Amino acid sequence: VPRELDDYSIIKLVFQPIIENAAYHGLDDSKEHMHLSISCEITEHKLLFHIRDDGCGMDRATLDKLNDNLKRETPPKKSINGGIGMKNVHQRVQLNYGAAYGIEVFSEPGKGTDVILSLPLPGPQASKPETEGSNLF
Repeated sequence: VPRELDDYSIIKLVFQPIIENAAYHGLDDSKEHMHLSISCEITEHKLLFHIRDDGCGMDRATLDKLNDNLKRETPPKKSINGGIGMKNVHQRVQLNYGAAYGIEVFSEPGKGTDVILSLPLPGPQASKPETEGSNLF
């Protein structure tokens, strides 16, 4: 994470459900272990956090269903496939920072998954009531 983000505050419990989801769904009987990484990219308009794993990945139909569900403005529902934590994170990010931010998922079977969490750039818009001084790390 770049040094200029040392004092960047975000809402609580953003990364934990995404990492849990990767551990739960990314490993199966064909994978003994999995690597997980978090990196940050500063673009012209947003911060992009990439939460990547080299787990089993998901097929196009499952991926499309997950991304469509994230975009739908319905309350999170518990399902066999999970996703309630990611939907909750997506909705809380949008409530706190606006509709331009949230989660988008990219995946390929056998290669892993990349969850991209977009957040506002550092500045006055990054300070929201729920942060209460919680730093990113």
